[in-house]
Amino acid sequence: MKISNLNQKFLIRAHTILGLFAIFLFYISTYFGTITVFLPYIKAWENPSRHFISSEKEINLDSILPKIIKEKELSNNIEIIFPSFRDKALSINDETSKTIYINPQTNQILNTNFETNFISKFFNEIHIGRNIPKIGVFLMGVASVLMIFLSISGVILWVVNKKRNRKKESAYLKWHKNLSLALLPFILVFSITGAFLGFMLSYSSPIAYSASKGVESDFRKLVGPILFPRDVKIERSQKASMLSFERLTSIANTKYPDLEIKRIKLSKWYEENAKIKFIGHIKDNRAISGRINRMHITLSGKDGRVLNKKDISNANLTNGILSTFYFLHFIPDETLVLRIVYFIFGIIMAVSLSFGFLIYSEKKAKKNLEDKNYYSILNKLAMATMIGVIPASTLLMFLYWYLPFDLFQRDIWLKGSFYALWAGTLFYSVLKDSVLKVINHLLFIASIFLVLTVLYHGISTGFYPWISLNEKLYDIFFVDFISLVFALVFFLFSKKSKDIKFFFKYDGDRYENQ
Repeated sequence: MKISNLNQKFLIRAHTILGLFAIFLFYISTYFGTITVFLPYIKAWENPSRHFISSEKEINLDSILPKIIKEKELSNNIEIIFPSFRDKALSINDETSKTIYINPQTNQILNTNFETNFISKFFNEIHIGRNIPKIGVFLMGVASVLMIFLSISGVILWVVNKKRNRKKESAYLKWHKNLSLALLPFILVFSITGAFLGFMLSYSSPIAYSASKGVESDFRKLVGPILFPRDVKIERSQKASMLSFERLTSIANTKYPDLEIKRIKLSKWYEENAKIKFIGHIKDNRAISGRINRMHITLSGKDGRVLNKKDISNANLTNGILSTFYFLHFIPDETLVLRIVYFIFGIIMAVSLSFGFLIYSEKKAKKNLEDKNYYSILNKLAMATMIGVIPASTLLMFLYWYLPFDLFQRDIWLKGSFYALWAGTLFYSVLKDSVLKVINHLLFIASIFLVLTVLYHGISTGFYPWISLNEKLYDIFFVDFISLVFALVFFLFSKKSKDIKFFFKYDGDRYENQ
């Protein structure tokens, strides 16, 4: 590929300027997105009610549901979600009542008071930008669009310059280029799906307004009834006896053997017109039949007749595309192995973004040796954004277990502490001249918070790492173990980095001693 020198300069300038805008937002999205890859584990770890072994036994709804309906006075329109990798509890709810969670091992109702999935929800909010009112999701969507451009322009620049003498390349450029090219499919998948889910679907009001001829500007309201049609309302009828859930499940499995049942919806139960809807994904096709495009089979509760059936052949194509996008971005039905792969890729991607900024900062330092104030401020902002977020997020995890669960406005205290420390890292990095010392201090603080997190989790729940491992609570043990591993990594880095040659130029005032 050939490109004129002028066009190449324009492309490099665009790559640099747009990259500076996108890199901070996309780094934060990548950082918290990498953490939330383990969302099912974090949810189990942060909720004491989920500290039990996952059940693999058959759930006898015939013995559980009638009792729950009578005790909780549920209506006859009920949704049942079976235990899964995402939540070990059996959940039952109707149109008006609070969801009831049941331990499938003991059939006991779980005490979920004060449990709000705070950590997983808050980290996910930051990942998609919802922590910034009104414009946060939009900014993250724009950053995703820019990452697509940066990926394409980066490949073009690599192709144009690949015959160039590589000995003249800086170490930062080599690492940024090699890591980004190695992860190019991964980066594009997350950029495209992030842009589509976060930007195009949320900010497509002009398209909706035009398509509806000025009637509706909310795109979701416009396409929702088409893509996600509601169940037909069933008229009330006389009381009737129902087939057992065991019998109805057997019929559903016979009529739809490829369906992995995840939840059940009961409509007008114990009436003549009662329906039972078995919903799930295709066993060998979890991407297309994911959470946005679930397959289902509907039976008569009275006699087990098949009333309706949705499979791949009669599913909406748009639903399949949306489901695939959702699957690639969130891997909702996948278990540990793929999540570990995504986690490792996410860390490498964050490192690549950091090297991208360092390329710019090094060039700027050489061109503006006398303009220390400008470069220093930008560098400190990058340090607070990329490194300062680590102790801030570990402080949040520690305080989650340290603060009483019934503390008034506990969420405000937790969020306030997080943002206060994160902002404080900017002031600290401005005050200190040594870049390496700031990084070491912040990572050392993060290691202390992580150790305290594991300790106070054990004090609060009684499940210390060795106990959760001994009792085969592997999801709980996994979060504690990973926390201790990163605590060790951060601690060792803070103590040994000054002896690593690569970091010598950061030890002291970087800009005066290079």
